[in-house]
Amino acid sequence: MRPSILLLPLLIACEGGVLVEDTGDGDTADTASEDSDDTGTDTDSGDTDTDTNGSCSATLSWQSPRDDEQNVSVTKVVTVRFSAAVAASDWALAVTGVTGTATLASNGLSATFTPSADLATDTDYALQITVCGDTTTTQFRTASGPVGASTLEGRSYAVAYDDVTWVEPAGISSVLGFLGQPFEYVLLNVEDIDETYETITASVSPGVTDNTAVVQDPCTAPTAFDPADFAGNPVIEIGPADLTFDAAGTPVTVQGAYFKSVFIENGDAIGDIDISGQIDVASLGMGALPCSFVTCTACYNNPSVTSCANVRLTADRADWIDGLVYDPALDPTLNSACN
Repeated sequence: MRPSILLLPLLIACEGGVLVEDTGDGDTADTASEDSDDTGTDTDSGDTDTDTNGSCSATLSWQSPRDDEQNVSVTKVVTVRFSAAVAASDWALAVTGVTGTATLASNGLSATFTPSADLATDTDYALQITVCGDTTTTQFRTASGPVGASTLEGRSYAVAYDDVTWVEPAGISSVLGFLGQPFEYVLLNVEDIDETYETITASVSPGVTDNTAVVQDPCTAPTAFDPADFAGNPVIEIGPADLTFDAAGTPVTVQGAYFKSVFIENGDAIGDIDISGQIDVASLGMGALPCSFVTCTACYNNPSVTSCANVRLTADRADWIDGLVYDPALDPTLNSACN
């Protein structure tokens, strides 16, 4: 990616919210009889103002799943983030008709809900999140059944930039048209699926066009994600990992990046693609100035630092590229053409 493109989000006013999951170390267990699920942003349409605690001013800044999110994993742990630390009595998390364990992070900034059992496939659920007396009610739907591991292993899927919608920061898409695209493709490569332990190992890399065919960018090292839970097959959610792009000698890092999608058409494509992360604006040599134009929040890598801006992009689908040769251990330093 070119630095000029990655700096664009920092020059456009946007609604902020931490984009990464944080269960926190040393969590203090709370009690709840309901749960919630995965990847989302807060919505105001379902809010009811019942705040009677004048000392509590925190709001919902991020939720997972988002309102009306489709293809949510049946094993997904619901995660929410708050704009400020809350006490044990200032929050609640529930999925209608579902029992489980709700936990508040030790720093009071996030909470999770783990269902007692897998959710049902192809089913609508209502998620209720209460913080400081304000309750937000949203909806989500779980995904269908699994795709065989032998079908998916070794396949690479190409997310075309032309098919991407920039969700955060708001308004970025109207500017990108004047400055060109920062990449041609994002490649998702499925390296291994362990059916015994129900995990998936995958990596991502930029893709380019070479003689009309999509190939792996030979001058960018791929980013490997740790093996992720795949009990919710066909939903894949890998991350967090730091994606660093060296553009014109300037390293720009997307912190805590997540890649979420679902295998469709028996593994011939992926759908509901959602890529999110943060950029620490203080690392770009501009100090805290960009935070005057965008909403900055706590950084995933260092929660005590509040100079991170959110980045999120989505796409409807990406096809499997039959015949694409993908090297998860690619080392660009060994390629003289890249030096």
